[in-house]
Amino acid sequence: MKNNDIKNNFLKFFYFIILSFFGFLFFKIFSLRAQSFPSLEQIIIPNPPAPVYREFLFPSPDKKDAIGIRIFPNSEFLSPLAWYKKYVPRPGNPQLLVVDGYEALREGRTVYVNAANVVGDKTQALMYVMSYNEGASEVTKKIFEEMLKNWRFNTNLAPEEKPKLARDLKRFADLGEIRELLENYKTKNGHYPKIETGSFIKGYTNSRWPSWQQVLGQALGVSLPVDPRNEFIYLENGCSSCPNEKEKPDYQCFGTCWNPAKMTESQNFFADPKAPPHYIYEYRYKPEKDEYDLNFTTEYGRCFFPQCEFGGKCYAPGVCHPGGAKLFCSLGE
Repeated sequence: MKNNDIKNNFLKFFYFIILSFFGFLFFKIFSLRAQSFPSLEQIIIPNPPAPVYREFLFPSPDKKDAIGIRIFPNSEFLSPLAWYKKYVPRPGNPQLLVVDGYEALREGRTVYVNAANVVGDKTQALMYVMSYNEGASEVTKKIFEEMLKNWRFNTNLAPEEKPKLARDLKRFADLGEIRELLENYKTKNGHYPKIETGSFIKGYTNSRWPSWQQVLGQALGVSLPVDPRNEFIYLENGCSSCPNEKEKPDYQCFGTCWNPAKMTESQNFFADPKAPPHYIYEYRYKPEKDEYDLNFTTEYGRCFFPQCEFGGKCYAPGVCHPGGAKLFCSLGE
């Protein structure tokens, strides 16, 4: 995907949505769920220009205005803000928002939504760009707001699965931004952050530990994102990720899963297959080759790049091979 291709298509898109609508195939598959606004006809644009994945137009009832939606593949797993900065020709000062549980961005007449789409066993990240024409009537603007309010994704999924998918998509976007920061750091310093001091474990930190921000974040010069859940998962009889003190877990157990008295890595901390997963971000520096592991755990049940496949099953980055071999799913090396 070339930056210029996307930028040029953006300009064509905003000019195109004010053109005539004759010659297109009409479908009555979208309507507003509000008594105060009329139903809209949906026009599916055939053969949209690359790299556009799908394109739709919603003409106003009087055919003087139009609301357009373009869908772009987001194979880079960029957040809406990162995608906006990279591809929008003349970026302004967008505002962050959430649309149906997914991260989104708004700049003037345009909204950008980073959402996942699931068809069969395929899961993909898409960037939805919705806009209306300049000089649109107040009625069209109100219809746009109503469409935005009632926009629903993943209607083919069970209600409990959709939030998991949305959180996973944010995880991929977050880790992509962290990887870029790490590469910039290496370009400037000649190596990745070593985490030599300031963390419970030398060369390691995670998003629940103070060193995530105080050491790694400070080295990278930003406030780092944290996992959407950002929590350790515990067994019923205590903290599964602290050293064998299930009846009386140490006082930091539920905050850091670290016993300052023993100063050893917990038995179950690193991907014990018998323990529940931790929903945290992890960074581990590997000094032997100046490499790093940047790991997280996904929640959604289908393979979602860059998950690994062991024996025909999906495994999230950081998970050990179920057969006990010295293999693990790694992201960021």
